Amino acid sequence: MYALDNGWEEFWKRSLELASKGKHVLVTDISDFYNQIYHHTIENQIDEAVKNKEHLHAIKNFLSRCTDGVSRGVPVGPHGTHILAEMALIPLDNFMLGQGYQFCRYADDLHVFADSHREAQKALYSIVGYLDNTQKIQLNRQKTAIIESTTFARVARSKSESDPINDAERDLVAAVRSLSSSPYRRISPAKIKTAEMEFFSKPKIEGILKSYISEKDIDYIRLRWVIRRLAQAGMPGGVDFIMRNFEIFIPALAEVANYFESCAGKYDGEWREVGAQFLRLAEDDLVASNEYLRALFINLFGRIKKLNHVNELTKLFQEERSPSVRREIVTAAARAKAADWFRIVKGEYLNADPWLRRAIIHGGVALPKDERTAWLKGVKRKATDLEQLLVLAIE
Repeated sequence: MYALDNGWEEFWKRSLELASKGKHVLVTDISDFYNQIYHHTIENQIDEAVKNKEHLHAIKNFLSRCTDGVSRGVPVGPHGTHILAEMALIPLDNFMLGQGYQFCRYADDLHVFADSHREAQKALYSIVGYLDNTQKIQLNRQKTAIIESTTFARVARSKSESDPINDAERDLVAAVRSLSSSPYRRISPAKIKTAEMEFFSKPKIEGILKSYISEKDIDYIRLRWVIRRLAQAGMPGGVDFIMRNFEIFIPALAEVANYFESCAGKYDGEWREVGAQFLRLAEDDLVASNEYLRALFINLFGRIKKLNHVNELTKLFQEERSPSVRREIVTAAARAKAADWFRIVKGEYLNADPWLRRAIIHGGVALPKDERTAWLKGVKRKATDLEQLLVLAIE
């Protein structure tokens, strides 16, 4: 369904080529894109594309159930929803082509090329007006800028995967590519030969990461890409360095979480100490004030069992007001098999919000099989269709 080469690099290469023909570039993306996607836009595109209307009805029902009847938003992550997201932007592509704009788009990242600052500004207002009038979608103000082509060219070159920060990164990336044909698939440890292990050594990985965070303006887009390559290999050489400099890596926290999970079985340090540091960081003002970051921190405990500290997490549950953080605590407790605590929490099932209900159902894996089966019988009687699927998955 998807090409194995990386379209992200081609996006920047093509943008660099078009930028050389003009003087200014409008750089922007859509704010909270997947959650803003309007279901009716997708439905209209599918209606034009397929003859079998049963397919259309199936997707409409799927989206409606995922968003509890709200006509906006698609699930973030599954490859199938990438296609739905692309459908949502077909009207925007057609509008921009009709206006005669020179542009490049990768998902919701958009570059528009113009001969003058004023022309780029007119394009921006035109795009904002079109998105607001047709889909009530907003652009991300913080990531919207009109810059000179020469400045844009320097940025574009830094995005190229063929422009490593040092020789160690070049060797590591080459090794990863030789071991996997996909930028998403993790590499089996058995495939890494002794001669290639040097590229994934702790000094090499720390040298790469140090080079990135030592720059005056850290290129977090590129840094996140490098961390994803480390996650593919699952080599733990960067864990200690990231923990020593964790505040710097917070903008790449989602990638760091995947990386830590990928090397959980190979790291020879003390995961429990790492978990203690995560708990301290979760209470830091910077993280505590941001629900998304706080949820990501707690999410790590659900993904890496060796982080432990389940008792400290469950103490937070009753006082915690963030629905997303509460869900992550339930998930972490389920991973830790905290059956005694779960016997108390499962009583909140009926009064919980839809996503916490699903987390509690999944949390039933913490219970012994016979007890879990008996509890799920009661859940089935009042469960929604989506919850019924979760019940089937853990029975």
